[in-house]
Amino acid sequence: MGKHEQNPLLRSADGSFGAKGISIKAAMTGGILIPQLFLHKKKGAERPFTVANFIQTGLYTGIAAHNLGVPQPK
Repeated sequence: MGKHEQNPLLRSADGSFGAKGISIKAAMTGGILIPQLFLHKKKGAERPFTVANFIQTGLYTGIAAHNLGVPQPK
């Protein structure tokens, strides 16, 4: 929060990561989780959802690890 954001889709007007970025990331997570709520009892849906969850977790973990090294703006 409040650090410089390189992704133009996620950056706020002042160039930092803030509410706009959080909203977009929440929508991306919802796009994966909401179908799971409705289709969790469908036979054969477990494997694709498991794969999608692991991919999303790996992506967010990698980004978070990278962002720890980004300096706070002065």
